[in-house]
Amino acid sequence: MVWLYLGIFSFTIAMAVAVALTGFKVNMGVLKFIASYPGLFVFGTIFILALHWIDRRAINKQTI
Repeated sequence: MVWLYLGIFSFTIAMAVAVALTGFKVNMGVLKFIASYPGLFVFGTIFILALHWIDRRAINKQTI
C-alpha cells in the first residue's frame, strides 16, 4: 500500500509541475461536439446500457 500511495502522490506532483510549466488550459471542445449531436449521445447511452443488460442476462449466467 505504501508503494501505491507513493505512486499516486508522485503522479499528482508530476501533473502539477507539468501544468505549471506548460501553461495547460482546460478545453471543452468535446462537450461542444456532443451538444451538437444529442441523438448520437442518446443512442450511445442506450446502446451501452443494452449491452450491459445482455451481458448480465445471458453471458454471465453461462460462466457461473
